[in-house]
Amino acid sequence: LLHLINKSTAVSYAKKYAVNPNPSYTTYSTDCTNFASQILRSGGAPTNIMETYTASWSAAHNFETYWYSRSNSQYASGNFNTFSGNLQAGDFIIADWEKDGRYNHVAFVVASGSKTSSGYYDVTIAQHTSNYCAKVSSSVNGWENTSGTYVRLDSNERKNKEIVEK
Repeated sequence: LLHLINKSTAVSYAKKYAVNPNPSYTTYSTDCTNFASQILRSGGAPTNIMETYTASWSAAHNFETYWYSRSNSQYASGNFNTFSGNLQAGDFIIADWEKDGRYNHVAFVVASGSKTSSGYYDVTIAQHTSNYCAKVSSSVNGWENTSGTYVRLDSNERKNKEIVEK
């Protein structure tokens, strides 16, 4: 179903509302999945499956479970450096930073990036909780320094699940 979204429209929405949330939607103190669901809706995800404020709309683990089960699956293991090399605009990143099997964060890639001297690819991520649209190398995030399990969902229905151990 992710292949049905318009990547360009989704990326534009994410850039526009990453820092200042869309006033048409409720905003929560932990708003990452709500924002990711808004991105899907803006890109044209079928509204019959995108019920606003359901568990898969507003909780990272449920978002991962719902969308992962509706995509082709392919697993790989590695680290963030490898994982980031596969990211491109239109991808969702779902993270289990606590390594407990429950996903606790969702973000959206709005631009691919070049490889840094540290070995990771400096993609641009839009997210809520904290609200920003910035490159991984920016001081506002810490994706490159955080270990955990990462799932990549994209609109081409490719999926990589990589375990990042630091």
